[in-house]
Amino acid sequence: MQEPAKTVVSPVRKHVVRAFAVVGLLFFVLIGWFAFDSWRERQAPIPEAETIESIMGATYGRYDEEQKGWLYVGNDKRSYVVRVVHQVQLQDKRPGDGLYFVASGTPLDGQPGHLYGVFQVTRNAQTGELEQVALSERSDWGVPLTPERVRFEALSDVVWGWVLKQQSEQEAPDTTVSITNVVLAPRDAAIVELARFRAATTTKPSVSCAQADERHAKWQARMEKEVMEAEEAAEEAASAASSASGAASSQEEPQEEPEDAETVPDAEPPARCDAATWTYRTDPIRDGGAFTPLHVRQSGMLDGQPLPEKSWKIVFDPKAFVYLVPDELKRH
Repeated sequence: MQEPAKTVVSPVRKHVVRAFAVVGLLFFVLIGWFAFDSWRERQAPIPEAETIESIMGATYGRYDEEQKGWLYVGNDKRSYVVRVVHQVQLQDKRPGDGLYFVASGTPLDGQPGHLYGVFQVTRNAQTGELEQVALSERSDWGVPLTPERVRFEALSDVVWGWVLKQQSEQEAPDTTVSITNVVLAPRDAAIVELARFRAATTTKPSVSCAQADERHAKWQARMEKEVMEAEEAAEEAASAASSASGAASSQEEPQEEPEDAETVPDAEPPARCDAATWTYRTDPIRDGGAFTPLHVRQSGMLDGQPLPEKSWKIVFDPKAFVYLVPDELKRH
């Protein structure tokens, strides 16, 4: 019986097959490496210094070594030096991850006013490209933001935001200084204001609080006396005008009634001691996307009088995307 012929594979063919196998393996390894490198790049932290420097330069202008900040000229030709006063990067592998920072501008002319900018930078999960949202505000009043007046808060399990404490005036004797909490957070392709409510009111008279109360009491007594005298003078003038009108001929054209005399003196009351605060806290953050309420507590004294202990729970309206702040907590 004849045995079947054996298939003989030439050494050259063996090498070709092995070469193709190696090339195929290398191809798949290379594809995998590129995919891993792309994934790693999309997961990589945002380079903070480089990113902030680029955004600040594009937004405010050139960096000045002497001023240690970026020099910005507004539309009104007023110049500011702008510095970063707060920055943080979140890397929790959750929505809301990214680089957050706040810039504060101080006028170079030394006059009241300020500007600020808040920025969020995130990395696109598909492309790995950096995306930015920002809000910039400028005002001719108020005091520039400082690091201690910026708080970064978790408002929900997917939204972080800032609470900026805006100060109305520089502290000075007999000057009332108001501080307002402004809550800002990213939404879609913008940064929006969620709330604005009182934080503090302070007045430091040039005398002691007791002397300020005594000074205010004397002013009030004098004002009440002047009001009474003004009202009496107005009544006498009206009576005299009525008598003169009655003595005139009935055929004459009727005369217009005289305008009431000013009965309230135009005078500012002297300053009294103010040391009122409205502190807030948030609840522990839970999964599900719900925003934490803001719990606000009032304490201290206002107009020289103790404030009653009072608290509020400010809830978030998801449809309007704002906190529902009661009128008594809004700064008037």
